[in-house]
Amino acid sequence: WRRLSKFKKRITWSTHDPAFNDERLGERQDLQTCHVIDLQGTGVTNDGLNHFQYLPILEFLVLKNTNVTPDGVTELQATIPETCIWY
Repeated sequence: WRRLSKFKKRITWSTHDPAFNDERLGERQDLQTCHVIDLQGTGVTNDGLNHFQYLPILEFLVLKNTNVTPDGVTELQATIPETCIWY
C-alpha cells in the first residue's frame, strides 16, 4: 500500500501483534479516521470484520496472516467495494 499511495497524505494504523484480537479491535475508537489499517499477523477473525463495514474513507485493509477466512473477506468486500483488501 505504501507504493500505491504515492504522495497523498494518509492516516494509517498498524499492529502486527499476534495477541491483538476482535475484542481489542472493537475497543479502537479511531478507526473512522483511518485511510489504511494494517492488521497483518494478528488474531483478528471473521467476527471482527464487522468493525470495517462503515468506514467510508478506508482505502486499504491488510488482513494477511490473520484468522480471517476467504469467505469473510468476500462478504466484507461486498460491503466496502471501494476498499482494497489484501488477504
